[in-house]
Amino acid sequence: RPEYPISALLYAAMATAARWGQEDLESLHRELEHGQERLSGRYASSRAPDAWGLLLGLGPLTRAELARALDVTARTASQIALALVEAKLVAAPAPERPLQPVMPRR
Repeated sequence: RPEYPISALLYAAMATAARWGQEDLESLHRELEHGQERLSGRYASSRAPDAWGLLLGLGPLTRAELARALDVTARTASQIALALVEAKLVAAPAPERPLQPVMPRR
C-alpha cells in the first residue's frame, strides 16, 4: 500500500473540512432566509428574527435562555416564542422545554 506524504494528507483533510464548512454556512444562510420569509409581516416581536438566528446557531433554547441572550423580559421572550411557533419555525414546546427549530424539508 502506498504511503502518502503528510502534506498530501493534511491538504485532503483541510479540503474536506472546508467543504463541510461551506455546506454548513450555505445551509445556515438558507434557514435564515426561510425564517425571514416566515416572519415577514408579523409584528408580534421585532426580536423574533434575532431569536431565530440564535436558535439556528446555538440549537434549542428555553424561553429563559432566550430572554438572557436577547436581553429581553420573560414576557417578551414568551411573545417571541409564540411568534416563532405561529410562523412554524419552532415546534410548540411545553413552558419549560427548549424551543426546537423546525427545518423545512428540501
